[in-house]
Amino acid sequence: TNKNLKIDAKKLMKKLIGYGIQTRPFFWPMHKQKVFKNKFKMNRGNSYKNSEYISKYGLYLPSSLDITTNQIKFISDKVNLILK
Repeated sequence: TNKNLKIDAKKLMKKLIGYGIQTRPFFWPMHKQKVFKNKFKMNRGNSYKNSEYISKYGLYLPSSLDITTNQIKFISDKVNLILK
């Protein structure tokens, strides 16, 4: 894991919603999805470090063709404030 990251995605998402910024999880690892467990025999002593990392620390921030520069700045400022 990256020791520079002091907060995981769930905690960051919770703090951002406090500022009115909606987010959503970025990635759900295949080996944790029921549909794939039996079909591909995942989770049997295998390590999926990259998938686990992306799942823990990744998230989607707001994006749109209509997003304004002020909205981007607001979101960026809040993310930077939280990550300090």
